[in-house]
Amino acid sequence: MKLALLSTVLLITACGSDDKAKPAKLAGIYEQAGYGNIIVFSHHNYETYYALDKFCWRGEQGALTDLNMSAPNFSDKGNHLSFTMPGAQAFPVQLKRLNRLPDKCRNPVAPTQSPRQNFELFWHTINDLYAFLPERQIDWQQRYQQYAPLISEQLTDEVLFTIFAQMLAGFNDSHTTLSAEINGEQVDYSAAPANAIAAYAAAAEISTEELLSDMRTSALELMQLYAGKALTQADAEQPLWWAKSDNNVGYIMLGALGGYAADERDVAGDFNLATAAFAAMMADLAGTDAIIIDNRFNEGGYDDIGSELVRYFLTQPQAVLQKQAKNRLATTGLVSLKLSPAATTYTKPVLLINSQQSVSAAETFSIMMKSLPQVTLLGEASNGALSDMLQIALPNGWLLTLSNEHYLDMQGNSYEVTGIPADIETAVFSLQDNALSRVQAYDTALSLVNKSFAMPFSFNDVEALIAEALQQKTLPGIALAALKNGEPVYSQGFGKASENQPATSDTAFFLASVSKVFNGTLAAIMAADGQISPDLPVSGNIGFELTPPAHFSQPILFKHLLSHTSGILDSEHVNCGYFQSDDGSSLYNALFTATACPEPAYQALEVFLPNYLQQSGNRYTQGNYQQDDNIQPGDNFAYSNVGAAAAALLMSARAGKAYTELFAEKLTDPLQLTQTRWDITGNSIANTATRYAKTDGEFIAYPAYGANSWPDGFLTASANDLAKFAMALLADNHPVITAKVQNIMFSPLHQQHLGQGIGYFWGLDHSYASHDGADPGVTTLLLLDRASRNALIVLINADDVENAELNSFIEQLQVTAWHAIWATN
Repeated sequence: MKLALLSTVLLITACGSDDKAKPAKLAGIYEQAGYGNIIVFSHHNYETYYALDKFCWRGEQGALTDLNMSAPNFSDKGNHLSFTMPGAQAFPVQLKRLNRLPDKCRNPVAPTQSPRQNFELFWHTINDLYAFLPERQIDWQQRYQQYAPLISEQLTDEVLFTIFAQMLAGFNDSHTTLSAEINGEQVDYSAAPANAIAAYAAAAEISTEELLSDMRTSALELMQLYAGKALTQADAEQPLWWAKSDNNVGYIMLGALGGYAADERDVAGDFNLATAAFAAMMADLAGTDAIIIDNRFNEGGYDDIGSELVRYFLTQPQAVLQKQAKNRLATTGLVSLKLSPAATTYTKPVLLINSQQSVSAAETFSIMMKSLPQVTLLGEASNGALSDMLQIALPNGWLLTLSNEHYLDMQGNSYEVTGIPADIETAVFSLQDNALSRVQAYDTALSLVNKSFAMPFSFNDVEALIAEALQQKTLPGIALAALKNGEPVYSQGFGKASENQPATSDTAFFLASVSKVFNGTLAAIMAADGQISPDLPVSGNIGFELTPPAHFSQPILFKHLLSHTSGILDSEHVNCGYFQSDDGSSLYNALFTATACPEPAYQALEVFLPNYLQQSGNRYTQGNYQQDDNIQPGDNFAYSNVGAAAAALLMSARAGKAYTELFAEKLTDPLQLTQTRWDITGNSIANTATRYAKTDGEFIAYPAYGANSWPDGFLTASANDLAKFAMALLADNHPVITAKVQNIMFSPLHQQHLGQGIGYFWGLDHSYASHDGADPGVTTLLLLDRASRNALIVLINADDVENAELNSFIEQLQVTAWHAIWATN
């Protein structure tokens, strides 16, 4: 946050003037052009006015000594006054002397609670002073016409505040806010743009502030992991951390450019403490080969503090930033900020990582840094709110802040609205990163300076972890495979596949829902060949007509099946569709006494799906479809095994051949996946790993079983076959899984949170693509990182029922194996 000084009075310590200006010389009337400020200095006091084009009303007043100007300078025969204040040293305050108080201020608007008068002044304040109405595509005149008829003198403060907030909606400006005290309670509104973190917080039903705090804590833990040692913090309450890693890379977490002093009103103390912290930090990092500055959580502060840090990276005096007020009232001249190098400077590579949370002074800092030859910007574009926050107190006492200034780089480029773009785009907030104890932005930064990071794990550690799990009876058998840079680096099996068969990397395991990514790959191949369209309606093209709920005004399309947004849900008839292979009876009736599934459970796919998806079918319930009247196909993610099975039947119908035949023709035969086959009945392929349940601490084989919706999870494959599949998925331009196919299936059909989404059944998280699987006696994982071209495959023939230790083991295995991949030469 950056408040425009003189739009609010700051109480700071008095200091002298280079010009030895006395109050008598200061006495007069001054205008701060483009800020809507008029200041009257008398011999001992000051008085401010908010002056628009047509309106004027009084602001604050007080003793002249309270302003405590530093280095006042008169020019143009005393008609121009400039001075600095703590927090406004980079760009001094510029005032122009007026001969007399404007007429509108000689008869100012009186303080009033009138809704009509405050509405008019609110609208005119934005109209006259806001700098970016065209850039933010705001038709402010239209909003006046829309809301003026709603204003009456009988409006309550609550309703008026709501109207003002509605008028500010869509500004997408983090520096445009409104605050008021209404009925004794503080009410605040921010016109900040929607962002992934806020959306994720809403979905998780926690506050954005709480989520950001948790993410910042996690980020500091990961920075410490990369550094290999504890981080240094300038002071327990100061937003700055750093460390020098064992491989001689400096890491800096720049949390803010303000808040270094305990008292937020102590602006001078803030600057001095930040300056001291920077000096200590840069002395510690002086001999490093590169510095990574993590600016992702920087909530802003003061340009003065940001420019002080920039000085450590200069080699000569240099202009690094320009600024001007620019709005309907005035366009002031550009003022440049020229900095001199610090006593000791850093000239080796600097990698600065931004996010949409990098806002305000974090952005002006980024502009200054990007002008330096050794600096590369990574991550994503910053927030796009650079102007100081001009604060206006309306006649009813409500406080409005807005953006009235343009900050420019030295080439004249403005980054308001768009944010400062990254030179190299990388993931900034990845849930998969957190699960794997990695930071993709750091990995990219390290690669640019020929460095890398991995925890000290090897596949010996992986094997030790598995050996312990086998000894503790966490699992009966497991097969593991790994790729680095698109090539196999590890493949091994452990434990038992069945009572008389050891698990190996060539043992076929049931894949459960990992089967779906094979279906998605086939769909992408067919789409690339023009054999099927993601926009193909399902009804009528699958061999029968769907009968969805009456409120579905949009058709269910193929892409909705692929992204689990079709509105087709998994009801009890999905679990009831699991059948025992020998007689077709219900597996769930046999396993759970509380279950009452129809018998026989078995129905062929082409029988089961019409029965499930048509209201006349014998497997139809209202729970088979989304019943919320506000949700249409394509709107909402809801994982659907039946939807996945329907996608397979649709592809089969489109190709005019059985799905198993189409699958082999298009995918497994060209890729030479000899151990990858569909086991429709659950017992038809010999030497497949037995599926086990854990009962009273022992592993007991499940009866052989299949499922009516078999394309959702009854593919069998070995770890080595999955490694071959992963190689094709990560190849630059594989003859079967071409670049076009990859682009289709790894492009999100549905966006979720923090860069996550769903592609052609693939779970997407920036450069990660993955899917896991779970069925009775099955736990599987396929994880790809398309950036590093690394992959991990895990196949286990047990589930987590009565086996909570299994999930903990898998979490630990992922981290250990993933870092072992990175550490492999």
